[in-house]
Amino acid sequence: MMNTNGSCGDCKMRLTKRAAGLFAHPTIDFQTTHTKRFSSIISRRFIMCKSAILVVTVVSITTLLAFASAGNVERRQIVAVRVKTPPKIDGLLDDAVWQKAQPSEGLTQTKPDKGKPMTQRTVIRILYDDENIYLGVQCYDSEPEKVVGTEMRRDYEVWRTNDYVRFILDTYHDLRTSYYFGTNPVGAQVDARVTDNGNNFHLSWDAVWDCAAAPNSEGWSAEFSIPFRQLRFPTKEKHVWGFNFARTVRRNDEEGCWSPTQGLHVTSVSNAGELAGLENISQGHRLELRPTFVGGAEVNYHSETDVDSVRKPSLDIKYGLTSNLTLDATVNTDFAQVEADEERVNLSRFDMFFEEKRPFFLEGVGIFGNPSPKGSNTLPLFYSRRIGTEKGREAPILGGLKLTGKAGKQSIGLLSVQTDEVEDIPHTNFSAFRVQRDILRSSSVGIIFLNKAPWEGKWNRTFGADLRFNPREGVSIFGSLAKTWTKGLDDKDLAGKISASWGTEDSRIGASFSDIQENFNPEMGFVRRKDIQSRDIWGQKSFKIRKGIFRSVGGSGHYGVMLDHD
Repeated sequence: MMNTNGSCGDCKMRLTKRAAGLFAHPTIDFQTTHTKRFSSIISRRFIMCKSAILVVTVVSITTLLAFASAGNVERRQIVAVRVKTPPKIDGLLDDAVWQKAQPSEGLTQTKPDKGKPMTQRTVIRILYDDENIYLGVQCYDSEPEKVVGTEMRRDYEVWRTNDYVRFILDTYHDLRTSYYFGTNPVGAQVDARVTDNGNNFHLSWDAVWDCAAAPNSEGWSAEFSIPFRQLRFPTKEKHVWGFNFARTVRRNDEEGCWSPTQGLHVTSVSNAGELAGLENISQGHRLELRPTFVGGAEVNYHSETDVDSVRKPSLDIKYGLTSNLTLDATVNTDFAQVEADEERVNLSRFDMFFEEKRPFFLEGVGIFGNPSPKGSNTLPLFYSRRIGTEKGREAPILGGLKLTGKAGKQSIGLLSVQTDEVEDIPHTNFSAFRVQRDILRSSSVGIIFLNKAPWEGKWNRTFGADLRFNPREGVSIFGSLAKTWTKGLDDKDLAGKISASWGTEDSRIGASFSDIQENFNPEMGFVRRKDIQSRDIWGQKSFKIRKGIFRSVGGSGHYGVMLDHD
């Protein structure tokens, strides 16, 4: 540790080795972080100038790299076959109907030997009928007794510890968004929504579907049944969806994809192959009713024994206005059945992030741009967990309406929620409007307007615009600008952020610049700190060494400067 001229910094070197069968992964990780406070105007402007030049340079380099390698991509294709009799979902591919499917095999490694065929054979088959799409997979294994399957918890990160298969369905074929389904050798269910070409992974999204897995003498197999009513897709006679499939062989730490990706993950939607053969499919009658009733008693022993009965009926409605637009309504909302948050202790002075788990807010997740616990590439202007809580207390939701979906190249989101009065917290209406348009290959531009309107007290409004430019996998450029209006706060209420990154399997560089003024106040968002400017640059590089038990060695570095506006 060293302190010089009011600056502080630290440099860490870490060597770790993780055993995986006969292999291990050492990583040399260099991390450098500097935080400086400058009182000199000349010094501060000099740093700002250098930061701006740095971000512009990285943006220019990433753009040139993107267009230098851009071109038409020939996509791998698998064909789904329509059947009248559905297969039994038991994990065994012994139903005669599976023989009608067109098998597809030949997965390409994403690690450890990227580009080479996987060492274990995998065969995929896809069927469908009027109501469901079915996927069956046989995972051949030369040592079936070493297949790892230990977890049954839903949405648990089984990919870290178990053998695992997963696939994505890009039902709009927009190269940006997809549905994600996966399982392990014992049939655990994992589902998620993927947005922004894999940059956002919403594991809290849950659908109603079925899967099963079973071991066999040649390895293990799995079957999936996904109802069309759980998916959103356009209305037309013939469909071509984006599709990709991936497998993990845990004992070798080996992963591979059906459609090769430049990076490591199947969630890179722009690199997906195609699923053809789907004809005359529909989502059916999309009306869901979820009535609930909570009853109980409250007893007060502080003075006289006072017993009050508690009765709370509620109703949630989901209705498909069209195949692309979904209307959600909630009345006297009760979230008693929602999974509880993981307990955490906050030892800092900043708010803690908790993912959204309430079903009403999960429909169309990603459209409003909910922030990520790992940070956001754009300004996190909308955080749905702000609705229903105020000053650390619950504010019961009386009712709400939400319209989400896609119309052509536009993603649309409308939201209005009314909360009840609680002691000194007045009745409050929360409203949001979001439009995002797809542009180019897998990029987008969008605007958002947010309004928090208590019946008594200070109102708050936010307007923002953003750009996501993804010319190719591994290249991302993000920019956003926002302004807030709060009664009693004038001027200095702007915020902006720009970031760019370029990465491959073994290299990644990036830079970002953000400026949040002191009166920027998005009360429906998630901004931890205000009145700051920050600049960051980071990079990492790994090398394959293949010596003994060692597989690779790598290093990473980060340099950041954070200033206030004084």
